[in-house]
Amino acid sequence: MERKAGYILLLFSFISFTVHSQYYQPFSQGQSLPLYQNPSFAGTLVYPRFTIGGVMNSSDESAFTVLGVSRFYCSFDQYLPAIKSGVGIMYTSNPDIYTPLKTQRVQGEISCSPKIKLKNKFTLSLGASIGISSVLADSDTLNAYSNHSYSASPFLCYSGGAILHSPTFYVGYSLRRFPSLKTEYLSYNPLKYDLIQRSKFVSTAQLGYVFRKKKSDKITFSPALLLQFYHMDNGFIQTRYQVNFSLKRNFFFWGAGFSSNSSFMTIGFHGEKIRLAYSASLINQGGNPFVVAQEMVFSYTFIK
Repeated sequence: MERKAGYILLLFSFISFTVHSQYYQPFSQGQSLPLYQNPSFAGTLVYPRFTIGGVMNSSDESAFTVLGVSRFYCSFDQYLPAIKSGVGIMYTSNPDIYTPLKTQRVQGEISCSPKIKLKNKFTLSLGASIGISSVLADSDTLNAYSNHSYSASPFLCYSGGAILHSPTFYVGYSLRRFPSLKTEYLSYNPLKYDLIQRSKFVSTAQLGYVFRKKKSDKITFSPALLLQFYHMDNGFIQTRYQVNFSLKRNFFFWGAGFSSNSSFMTIGFHGEKIRLAYSASLINQGGNPFVVAQEMVFSYTFIK
């Protein structure tokens, strides 16, 4: 039981990298959305877990905002002892930030992660996921910018990764393929785009540690470093980083993080079964006024 509690604490320490560009990127609270970054996190908690989260922006960057929420995430994962693997299912909806248009990328996928027990309480988790994704564009966007009718055809997305972890340490890497709309100006009409759905790849490296004086200590400090590498169409690889930490005492926690053009703070409650977190992010849009984004994430673990 103590080892399982250690894994729960370690996963709490994982604060995901937020993809940054001139537009705000989803989910600073990556510790609550593990499958979003690496399929190897499926089944890491041993117990079944359900998670739902959303982001509300102060800027109207999404044409698909529902009740003020422009980004949405939900997932379920658990460990299956019979196959010594974790399994998971995930659905996400995010604005496609790789175009200047108001488009939304929706994605559903399933994942599987075999667990290999090593010495000294270490575990090697290997993960893979596969699913269907599409980039949606609203009618106003199409009429204003596109020279032809665009069809959001299904797109095969997949990811793979690995994580080496113990109750106090993790290091991981993953590679994900997803769709994005490619926009090309038309030579005969510079105000119109040609919309083409294309694939993009992003790889993520993760490193984190949990500090506490002794196993019974109720205060923990958890720093983390994440790197993301974007594989661009011209072969160029763009690197981004985030440094973050969290401080937990009993059932309450506080976290903060920063990157080259943003920062965020998180507060919340983390009990044995329920985790509820709120975060506020301040994003520099590159010459434009700062944008404030609010995020809520709820997670429930089915502990017997």
